[in-house]
Amino acid sequence: MTTWLTDEPLLTAAEERALAREIEAGVLAGDLLATGSGAGVATAAELLALERAGQQAWQRFLLANLRLVWQVAHREARRSGLPADDLFQEGFLGWAVARRRWDHTRGIRFATLALPGSAP
Repeated sequence: MTTWLTDEPLLTAAEERALAREIEAGVLAGDLLATGSGAGVATAAELLALERAGQQAWQRFLLANLRLVWQVAHREARRSGLPADDLFQEGFLGWAVARRRWDHTRGIRFATLALPGSAP
């Protein structure tokens, strides 16, 4: 297994929700910084710190879920005989679609939505 994938632990449900909230806060802080409408809400330094924390949360979310995609792709490659790299690419495209559809406030795990045949 690729080293950067083995080093990244999979996420628990609580970690998924916490990261999703950090990502949302970071996006909102970035929007406030970009539009300049954050005056009175927080200082520019506070908004920048929130934006950076959101970016780090996004990176953690992405890497942990890439490990999941890698595991599923390689399991399916062994089962089907198809090239693992092709399945990984397709799996990542599916991950991107699932990420757009996932709403952490509904209480559904991201992996449940993203894994093939498990969408609610």
